[in-house]
Amino acid sequence: MSPKQKKELNPLIVAFMNDPLVTSQKSHKTLRNYGYNVQKFLEKMEKHGKTLPDIQATDLARFVQEMMDRRPKPCSSNTIKVNYWSIRTWIEWLHSEEKTSPDGQLIISDRKLKKIQKYYPDLPKNEEYTTRALTHIEIKSGLRKLHDPILKMLFWVGINYGLRAGEYINLTLQDVDLTNKLLKIRGSKRKKDRRIPILDHHIQEWEKWFQTRIEYKQTNHKLVFFSSRGKFDIRNLQRYFNHMSELIYGNTEEIKENQWFTSHDLRRTFATNLYREGVNILTISRLMGHGSIRTTQIYLGITEKETFDDYRNHFARARA
Repeated sequence: MSPKQKKELNPLIVAFMNDPLVTSQKSHKTLRNYGYNVQKFLEKMEKHGKTLPDIQATDLARFVQEMMDRRPKPCSSNTIKVNYWSIRTWIEWLHSEEKTSPDGQLIISDRKLKKIQKYYPDLPKNEEYTTRALTHIEIKSGLRKLHDPILKMLFWVGINYGLRAGEYINLTLQDVDLTNKLLKIRGSKRKKDRRIPILDHHIQEWEKWFQTRIEYKQTNHKLVFFSSRGKFDIRNLQRYFNHMSELIYGNTEEIKENQWFTSHDLRRTFATNLYREGVNILTISRLMGHGSIRTTQIYLGITEKETFDDYRNHFARARA
């Protein structure tokens, strides 16, 4: 959100974002997105001639419907869910804080809150997840075609450790503990640190990369990954991944839309490969840093054929 957008936020949104109880449960990035989503909702209400005290469940439903009817392309189910929960969480906060309108009336009464909480958008159940898992052939192709040390290491770490974009950027040298064979991910999405084992045959790759950092004269900072200016941001990182896609699949004109990949695609690849190797889903969930197994299940790019084959093989072994 730009500084201009921050200045224009409704004061009650700002109060919500600065509430100590709220900030203890949500990350700064999440709260920033919540504030932006709620502001959009209030602006839509204003276009329909409604003010803050007029909030009803029907207003939330109409806002969601407009997202679903957006042209030329409707918002994804995930985007709609994020907006819905942003607005609902804020409304519940208004109720809990007993916020009032200028005339002294509660903005969110008990009755109004119950109606809002009863509403949940009817979203498509069959919408495909927007990321994909790379195949073994694509992985081999990537490791073979990526000659640039930085691109190759970003790719290798993605498929072997499943880092989020922000985790790539913030990873430091002390987080790569080769003595104890642990990769430490600090302050990830859920504000919880996690650790991933470094396998014996991975140690040499890390050592080679540390030597590469020295050759690139990146000794004035402690970051594992870097750009020509030192620390890079999300936009720089995606440029690297765009370049990887071009090198692996061909030039920009030839490359197919579904062949562009991001760090998130490699994260999904990491989870899917573990599952295919028979790793317990609880273990995968912990390695991914997920708060719920349901989230992990979404990441697993298992095809219908693999599902059927697994089912048949299970019962074939059971009868043997």
